[in-house]
Amino acid sequence: MSGFGFNTAVRTHVGKIRERNEDSHLARPEMGLWVVADGMGGHSHGDRASQLVTSSLAALATPDTAKDLFKTVRDAIERAHEELQRTTEGICGCTVVALLAFGESFACVWAGDSRIYRSRQGRLELLTRDHNLAEDMIARGTDKETAHSSPLAHRLTRAVGIPGPLELEVDQGGIEAGDVFLLCSDGLTGELDDRFIERQIATADLEQTADAMVEATLDRGARDNVTLILVQAETERSLDLDTTIPRLRS
Repeated sequence: MSGFGFNTAVRTHVGKIRERNEDSHLARPEMGLWVVADGMGGHSHGDRASQLVTSSLAALATPDTAKDLFKTVRDAIERAHEELQRTTEGICGCTVVALLAFGESFACVWAGDSRIYRSRQGRLELLTRDHNLAEDMIARGTDKETAHSSPLAHRLTRAVGIPGPLELEVDQGGIEAGDVFLLCSDGLTGELDDRFIERQIATADLEQTADAMVEATLDRGARDNVTLILVQAETERSLDLDTTIPRLRS
C-alpha cells in the first residue's frame, strides 16, 4: 500500500471586531488529523467549547488503522459534546470540522458551518455542507437567494455541546498527489468567496496562500475570528498498514 506525507500551514486571527478569539485548531500531520473548531458567537464560553474539542483530539494516541482513526476521533468529539452538556450552564457550543487522512484515503467529519475544501489541479471543490437554517431551507426547495436572505439563515442546526444528541456528518474520498485541503471557520468564508480562494490556492505556496487569505479577510473588515489550515499531499511513500477507510455513515 502507499500513502502520502503532508505539508501544513496554519493561521488564526481574532479579526477586527471581536475582543477574543473563540476559534481553536489542531494539526497532527503525523497522525493524519487536522481540526478547526469555532466557538458559537453570542453564547457564553464558546472558546471553552472549541478548546475542549481540540484538546481532546490532541490527547489521542496514533491509531494503527484507518477504521481506528475514524472511531477514536468520532468518540473524542462525542465525549466533548457530552462533557459540555454536563458541565456548562446555558448553551456552550462550537462547530467542528476534521480532516482525517490514512494511506490514499481521506474522510471529513463535521458539525456546523466550518468547512473543508479540496483544490485538485487548480479546481476548488467544497467537500462539506453547512449545517444551518439556510441550507435546510434549500434542501426543502427554497431558492438560494431567498434562503440566504433570511434573518435566521446562519443559525446553526448542528454543533458540539448544544442540547440533544450530536449529529456528525461524514464524507470521504481518495487523495491524489498535489491535492490541497483547506479547513476554515466561517470567519474566512464570510469575507472571501470561493473564486478568490481557488485563485489563491492555485497561484502560491501554502505559507503565502495562508498569509494572503488572512490579509484579505482583514482588508474586508474581518467581522469574525478567522482560522484556516492548509494541507497539501506530498509525493507517495510506502506504508505497510491497513490504509482503507471503510464506507462510513454519518
